[in-house]
Amino acid sequence: LSQKTNWKKVAPAFIIFFLLLVFPPQFEPQNFLSLQRVPGLEQWEQQKVKQELLFFEDSIYGNVSVIHSQGGGRALLTEGKTDASTNMGDMRTQKMIAHIPILLHENPKEVLLIGLGAGFTLQSALTYEGVERVDVVEINPSMVKGADLYFSEFTDNALSNEKTNLILDDGRNYLLYTKEKYDI
Repeated sequence: LSQKTNWKKVAPAFIIFFLLLVFPPQFEPQNFLSLQRVPGLEQWEQQKVKQELLFFEDSIYGNVSVIHSQGGGRALLTEGKTDASTNMGDMRTQKMIAHIPILLHENPKEVLLIGLGAGFTLQSALTYEGVERVDVVEINPSMVKGADLYFSEFTDNALSNEKTNLILDDGRNYLLYTKEKYDI
């Protein structure tokens, strides 16, 4: 085998190792599989004071809300569960979802994202010059509205980027009927 072929086999592992060194995962053994992370009623009451509701919309697909914490972070929630936030730990994950597959692909041009969240994965995919189009399939119009109104300033207006193609549909159904082919 040539050196070029060997490099192609080793490169993905090297990239993942490097990314783990630069962005180490946050792990707290004392909280792993414990109830310490489940807040009591008093803690929930205190949280209410520390958070401001910026957006709430209910639809047949579920409710979407955006909250702002006193500490300065924003979070986008679906049915009360955080799906995206400006928290640094969340940001690493949201961005790596795009960076890792794009870095591992030789020439990614067409990218498909299922689920918009706040748009951080979309923003990351758009930073690559070789990427020509990113199709984003999102089932909930309320998610798009919340992300556009309250996260565009953090995502460089990724939804308005000319390479972005927003598709309001169920991701599974879209994959079943589309004739589009994607690199990622």
